[in-house]
Amino acid sequence: MTHRIESLASAVKTYSVDAAGQRIALMRAISADETDVAWMDLRSPQVKSVAQMTRNDIPPETDRPDPKLLDISPDGKWIAYANPIALPTISSGQTTSTTLTSTVYAVQLDPPYQHSTFGYCTAGRTGFTMSTMGEGAGCLELLWSRDSRAIAWADFWGLWFAMPKQPAYLLTSHRYGKAVGIWHPVEWSDGSRYLLGEVRKYEWREWSIASPTLNQVVEVPAPAGIGSNGSAVWMTDDRLFVLAYERLGDKPSFSAHLWRVNASQNLTLTQELSFTFNFNDNAFPTALNQLTTDRLALVVLGSGRGIESERGIYTIELAQRKLRKLTGLPPLPPSGGQTEIFWATNGTAAIVRGLDTGDPLNSTPNFSARKSSTLYVPTDGSPQIDLTPIVGYDACCFIWLQ
Repeated sequence: MTHRIESLASAVKTYSVDAAGQRIALMRAISADETDVAWMDLRSPQVKSVAQMTRNDIPPETDRPDPKLLDISPDGKWIAYANPIALPTISSGQTTSTTLTSTVYAVQLDPPYQHSTFGYCTAGRTGFTMSTMGEGAGCLELLWSRDSRAIAWADFWGLWFAMPKQPAYLLTSHRYGKAVGIWHPVEWSDGSRYLLGEVRKYEWREWSIASPTLNQVVEVPAPAGIGSNGSAVWMTDDRLFVLAYERLGDKPSFSAHLWRVNASQNLTLTQELSFTFNFNDNAFPTALNQLTTDRLALVVLGSGRGIESERGIYTIELAQRKLRKLTGLPPLPPSGGQTEIFWATNGTAAIVRGLDTGDPLNSTPNFSARKSSTLYVPTDGSPQIDLTPIVGYDACCFIWLQ
């Protein structure tokens, strides 16, 4: 079943869906001078606006918009949002002349329709140079806890934590200079006790875990003691699974690690499982998703010689410490670009969306090339379905409904 919602004709800057897949929050560009925050019940085409911001609320000199400044609570009762400010247009080494601060709000979607202030999000300060700011310093990621009782975000200063009707507090600060480390909130654990974050550095990233209860942060040890790229996902019992990808010279290295969080008095980690596995040099494992207590799903992408037989969807069998291939994938996209994975909530299928740029060095999708594709991929080995003729070449932002 599909239907067009005419009132969404304005540009949607970002969106967020509740845990039940029933309510969606939207930040829309109503006009050149106005942005609004709205929401709708996905069972109805009616869109309700809850806040408006005019050009006077938004700094005029911007060159890159802030990332996710909107999040609906998992229970669908609250929307948290911040003014869509952006960093000033300056070159590396130049000095900013403005302080850009937005307010973090929470608005209740049901009676009594409370509209309150959580705190503030600062994107910079006077006299701070871009050369020492490091990657990503700005107003970053509003993220509700899974129990809808708390929210976290990061800004110029570090990681903030807040609860309704209580003042926000700084849980940990960023590191600047040679030892730069910029905290990005990623995902709350299922029990809402811990928050996973990326600590971004100049050439790599590391994982870190924050405990608002203990007011402590612990870094997840990287394999071989060096920074690693890869994926991480919370298990339903609040253990953390990390898939590490490193390239030492010309040879990539892949390893899996399972960590248990200890939080009696001090926040510590205990490694319960660790094993390595091999893929082609051109393979790119990504999109982790837990299926059962001891099984996860994994998507392997990539292009180049020898990758055809390895590209596909796999399960990671923790008890056996091995991978099992479920189904293969075609080259997505066929020549350069990006690939998006949208997992079904129960892990039975995934939407695999290839955005073809036509140029391996250009990450901007070129929809006019007509080479992008969208696939429905079951994980039980059933035939894949090409959705491109149905959704078109410029579809995006798929949402699985329970």
